[in-house]
Amino acid sequence: MEIDEAIDFAVSQLKAQGVDLKHIILDKEVVSGIDDLAEFDRMFGNEQDVDPQNIETCLAMMGRACTLASKNVQYRMYAANLGVFSTIVRLIESFRNESSIVHRILLNMDKIVSGFPDLIVESTMSLLLELNDQHHDENITTALGNVLISSLEKHEGNKKAFFDNVVARRVLDEMLNSKKDDHVRAAADLITNLCLDDDIRVQVPGAHVRATSLADLYLETTYLYLRTQEEVCQACHAMVHKSMITSLLKAVASMAVTNLLVARIHDVDTDFSILVTLLKNYKKQEDIIANANKLMAAISGNDACKASMTPLIPLIVKGVDENLASPKVIQSSFLVIATLTLRSHANSMAFIELHAIEKIAQAMKVLNQTKVRRYGCLALRNIASSSHVKEPFEECDIEELMNTFMQIDSLKEDSKSVLVALGAPVALTERWTGEKGDVVAKNERLGQ
Repeated sequence: MEIDEAIDFAVSQLKAQGVDLKHIILDKEVVSGIDDLAEFDRMFGNEQDVDPQNIETCLAMMGRACTLASKNVQYRMYAANLGVFSTIVRLIESFRNESSIVHRILLNMDKIVSGFPDLIVESTMSLLLELNDQHHDENITTALGNVLISSLEKHEGNKKAFFDNVVARRVLDEMLNSKKDDHVRAAADLITNLCLDDDIRVQVPGAHVRATSLADLYLETTYLYLRTQEEVCQACHAMVHKSMITSLLKAVASMAVTNLLVARIHDVDTDFSILVTLLKNYKKQEDIIANANKLMAAISGNDACKASMTPLIPLIVKGVDENLASPKVIQSSFLVIATLTLRSHANSMAFIELHAIEKIAQAMKVLNQTKVRRYGCLALRNIASSSHVKEPFEECDIEELMNTFMQIDSLKEDSKSVLVALGAPVALTERWTGEKGDVVAKNERLGQ
């Protein structure tokens, strides 16, 4: 009986007996790969130094093993537990002076590390960074960037190890200054991973320090690189450049964490022409628009910058009108409207004149996602509070809409805030009793 027939027969017998096979690897290619993996471990796992004559055999077996690991999570776990990664690290140490071998090993390393950043320890992080410093090879830098990104995702220990390593700055400098797309995108993704999102950063000790430190070095450079990429993208219409623009927007937004830093963006682009161009040219690109909105929300936290963002307002309103099918774009658009109208009578009136209230209400009716509607309420509340104008809200029956949302527990407090801003009759609930404790339940916060 052939091995494939034997596997099929065994599986059919086990299933007939009611055995749960959901945690068993049944893919024949993967099963065969496990045999190869065991052979790889037998041949090279215990050798301190691989014979140069056997390196091609070793790399070929490693390539097959890592390719399978990238396709199957269970296989990747098996490979990691068997010690394949430690063998890979030892190979890099043994052949670190051979650029072509280092490059091939790094390509395979990324397939194992992806999803398992715990495999990277501080000493491995140091080794990886030193390789880039040693070789200054474009292919190695590209492969290394991918390994580093995989190692930083959702792993605070690796982020700290990277940030604290003095070589890391040189690696980021080289990537950004190379002007090569793969390197710049990798640098942008590394910065984003290191800085974290606003709602996560406050919970992670040291994250704010990382964000401000990286912004001091790279904020203007990364922002201005958006103009270069936009020009290239318009010339060749390549998706790779659209992906690059998204990565750059995320990186800039992740570094725009203080009013002083935001002011520096304003200093290099006083009329925000880069953002104006992006909103005009990519109005149907969800990722670009959503991340541009996120950056604008960060910038508008600075009142001085907010006053200069008037040219963006018609484009934001148009974006709401043209992306009603995209909760991601609508949610981010509502957030920008909310931040731009906070304490700004002029911006609030500009949105009213462009019929933004009607468009916000329409989107809130079409999209039933709770978070979209909560941000919509926030936008309506801020427009109402800052404009002190009621007629447009009455014309769009906003009071009736908010009373409808009041019947939904997750929207009750947000819709109530709109009614209060409009001076509409609303029953207020006493939330503070004088006792120690949070007046707002965790599940009622806007960010949840």
